[in-house]
Amino acid sequence: MFPLDSLGWDAAFAAAFDQLQDDNLLPARVAAQHRGEYVLFAEEGELRARAAGRMFHDHEVGAPLPAVGDWVGVTPPATITAILERRSAFIRKTAGKDSTEQVLAANVDTAFLLAGLDDDFSLRRLERYITSAWESGAAPIVVLTKADLCPDVGDAVLAVESVAIGVPVHPISNVSGEGLDALEHYVQPGRTVVLLGSSGVGKSTLLNRLAGEEVMRTRAVAADGTGRHTTTHRELFQLPGGGPRRRHTRPARAPVLGGRRQCSLRGHRGPRHDVPLPRLRTRKRARLCRPRSGRQRIAGA
Repeated sequence: MFPLDSLGWDAAFAAAFDQLQDDNLLPARVAAQHRGEYVLFAEEGELRARAAGRMFHDHEVGAPLPAVGDWVGVTPPATITAILERRSAFIRKTAGKDSTEQVLAANVDTAFLLAGLDDDFSLRRLERYITSAWESGAAPIVVLTKADLCPDVGDAVLAVESVAIGVPVHPISNVSGEGLDALEHYVQPGRTVVLLGSSGVGKSTLLNRLAGEEVMRTRAVAADGTGRHTTTHRELFQLPGGGPRRRHTRPARAPVLGGRRQCSLRGHRGPRHDVPLPRLRTRKRARLCRPRSGRQRIAGA
């Protein structure tokens, strides 16, 4: 069973639900989507549900479909018939030439924006993630992973702070656990945290660290030391606890976004940024490079 308040339910959502004026509806939160089927968290437990047929018809004229993080109304035994208004939403343009948009995660409070301190470190990309987070309605938090691979973490933090004005920046190591305690403040009961970052940056590993157990499969790093693309879906997890290593139950939420080749993100209310991630690497960026002397440094364009 999932107490609704631990999932982020509050008086405002309850009031919006009452306005649906249907005594048969049950409130639930979308935890995952698998093709046409949705996994829901509700007071009754975990449910498997499908969206009502009319929702797909209405979607053709602009109405939303359920997305991970949505609060929905469920008609027993398991049909989604209503979606409560979203407080925040990460939206992207789907791959291809059309302008179809997809909601990646809804009703997010905090966005962990992951960037690895390795050769794929890009200030330009991070700037776009920060912009998308602000526009979505979520509070951005920059998390610099792979700090154990960077001899000049302080310089990296200063470089990030120059573009992340007013945004907290936390370097961490998923290997040693260094810096993970600083993230505990953001992972609180009833708060929703989303992990966003490029492929192989360590989203799944960080989620497992925060959960204190393996809830998302990971893969070993490649021969050149880079991460491997693992996460291919989005899912809402119930995390046990305030710290990365504590096992006592103190529920928190963390929808996880997988890396995407095309990530034209925008917020719920803002303009799109239609630039695929691979192209960002050819534009203004900061990267970790190794001069001939063998010393690693931060280089900015």
